[in-house]
Amino acid sequence: MKVTQDADTPGGGLIITDVQSRYSAPYLLDFTFSLRDRAGNAVIAEPAQFTVSAFENEVPLPSGTQPVLRPGTARQLRCEMVLDYSEPLQNRPRVLAAMEAAASGTFLNALNPEALVGITAFFRDEEEAVRVADFTTDREYLRERVAAIQSELVAGYATGTRTLDAVYDAVMRFNTADILEEDRRVVLFSSGRDTSSVRSLNEVVNRAAERRVKVMALGFGNIPDFTLLDNLAVRTGGLRLSAQHPEQLEAAFGQIIQNLEGQYVLRWPTLRRDSAAFLPRFTLALGDTFGSHVASARFTPSAYAGDVRRGTLRLVPSVSGSGASLVLRAEYMPRLIRKIRIYLLSSLPFEARLVDPADSGVLGGWRLTQDPDTDAPGVWLELESPGDPAAFADFGPLLRLDYPDLPDESTPLLEDLQVDNTLYTGGQYFVVVNFS
Repeated sequence: MKVTQDADTPGGGLIITDVQSRYSAPYLLDFTFSLRDRAGNAVIAEPAQFTVSAFENEVPLPSGTQPVLRPGTARQLRCEMVLDYSEPLQNRPRVLAAMEAAASGTFLNALNPEALVGITAFFRDEEEAVRVADFTTDREYLRERVAAIQSELVAGYATGTRTLDAVYDAVMRFNTADILEEDRRVVLFSSGRDTSSVRSLNEVVNRAAERRVKVMALGFGNIPDFTLLDNLAVRTGGLRLSAQHPEQLEAAFGQIIQNLEGQYVLRWPTLRRDSAAFLPRFTLALGDTFGSHVASARFTPSAYAGDVRRGTLRLVPSVSGSGASLVLRAEYMPRLIRKIRIYLLSSLPFEARLVDPADSGVLGGWRLTQDPDTDAPGVWLELESPGDPAAFADFGPLLRLDYPDLPDESTPLLEDLQVDNTLYTGGQYFVVVNFS
């Protein structure tokens, strides 16, 4: 997720790097990228602070369509922390304590509340890595699980390292169904050693590429050779950092957070419907600095034809040791949407709230009301704008449902979900793509 300033763009000051482009129906162009300044530091600003221009074969977009710039967190972040508790680090208790403090504090505290985080730990050469926590948004539960690793799992017996095997297992926890809708990371905290892995580096890198997972590798302690961590990071499009002393760990974690926060997604819906390919380009300006990117692949509108009135929503679940949540996300918003009305049926109590714009929520300023259904046991949630409609082709989290009680495996969080599409007079409608 980065973009690089074109070599033929003089000056500028904004470096658009590591661009990933995605073309999809209906007539959508998405570019995910990182922003850097001349010194290589992440450029972190609110999307509204940028001036954005988009071009199709050097022709500016016509009136009636505007590019949508969102922070990278508008996409679903799914992250697996992989923690090294093997013998080399057991001999450095201050380092382990600093790792736990930085992971539980600096890292988790900085993530978007809707970010899904899991934990894997490895500590013995004769055993596979252990899944400590499934993907969840529950930060307190994750902290409790990190705090329990030494006493409950390691229990005073740590041996050699299986770093590659642990990363491979972590990568395989990401499915292949939601690849295009998520920002996927493995954050590895490691001594940089590997004594006993069965998996090869190529196997790990190939599986990561298939699932679009980037490895952020943080090596700590006295590491004589960074080759393993460098390869894991560079070959997956991630980042390698180091912290030789415990007091350097927090700063290294801060660089990981900056890397995540300096990412953006730019989307625009072309109004062209023909079969003539065009070359997309966009520019960003922030104050007196600017950057430009020309896509490497042409866009053929007819190849990505679709119903522009069909809005798509997706449910993202999270379960922890004490409760559960569901986040309703928009993958694509049709034109002129000022109200969304949803029927929900659940046997479990829940609290509904709009996702705040500070957490990349799409419906800033909208109102949420909840009313019981007079003819059925469920409730109606009405999301309404007091003024302007939602941005055309916008995307990101809309609504969050929090369940205070942990359900058993046989009880669904939702038994029914329906969108009232009778509200729309222009033929717009919504579907929830992963709920039937």
